[in-house]
Amino acid sequence: MLINLDTVQGGLGRIPLATLLPLARGCGFDTVTFPLWEVSTDEQARGAAERVRDHGLQWALMPMDIDILRECSDHDYAADLERLQRQMDLAQAAGVQRYYNHVWPGSNERARNENFAWCVERFGKVFEAASARGIKAGLEFLGPKPLCDSFRYPFIRGLREMLTLADAIAPAVAVQFDTYHWFTSGTTLEEIRLLGSGDRVVGVHLNDGWRSRSRDEQQDLERELPLATGVIDSVAPVRVLHELGYDGPVWVEPFEPAATRLQALPLEQALQTLADSAAEVLRRAGVR
Repeated sequence: MLINLDTVQGGLGRIPLATLLPLARGCGFDTVTFPLWEVSTDEQARGAAERVRDHGLQWALMPMDIDILRECSDHDYAADLERLQRQMDLAQAAGVQRYYNHVWPGSNERARNENFAWCVERFGKVFEAASARGIKAGLEFLGPKPLCDSFRYPFIRGLREMLTLADAIAPAVAVQFDTYHWFTSGTTLEEIRLLGSGDRVVGVHLNDGWRSRSRDEQQDLERELPLATGVIDSVAPVRVLHELGYDGPVWVEPFEPAATRLQALPLEQALQTLADSAAEVLRRAGVR
């Protein structure tokens, strides 16, 4: 598995490649998330790819800059899809080959069956656009119960159901696996094997929960660094994914209070903290 540098999901915000690349390899990163916010032309995309290679790194994936499955009108969805396709063109020019979008665990507009068909239709077009550009597209399930309960109609919040949705779109639709959502959804270790192969995974998020909360009380945007509290066993699912043959990017996605602590550190120290946190999970899982 490859340790990915994503400063947005790592809690540090958008930091230019020119600042990150001289530090990344020395801190222990193997890959970096494609910076859509600083690339607007194919020429810039190819130039960014060259700089990444020159620093001994690879691309991990393109970020989810647009929530293509947000509840919106058909007109707004068409505009989102057009913009996403332009972003995929840039990713293709840079040689980026992975992408995902989360699936909300509920809807305020559609009951389960209607929402299922709606997601199949909308993400089906995204999958076609990604496949045409050589990009593996995935879906991420969101597990926290309070988040699910905030919607009128409950929907998918676990891996088994997510695979059912993915299969309905296309057998090649992958899954973005997140240890926080795995834990909060109640998905078991054995259910991870339903993936069948590591090729069915587009990326892996690592994080931990809050000690003061039960599984069903964990909040979506309040997380810790992996292994920080011991609420979530990030090692066990990573070990299973490794056994299934997954060898792609893995990265840390903490929210509060970890993000505030990281932002208070000098940049290199913050990056080292993120890299070391992911590396320790991989070490304990027997991956490295």
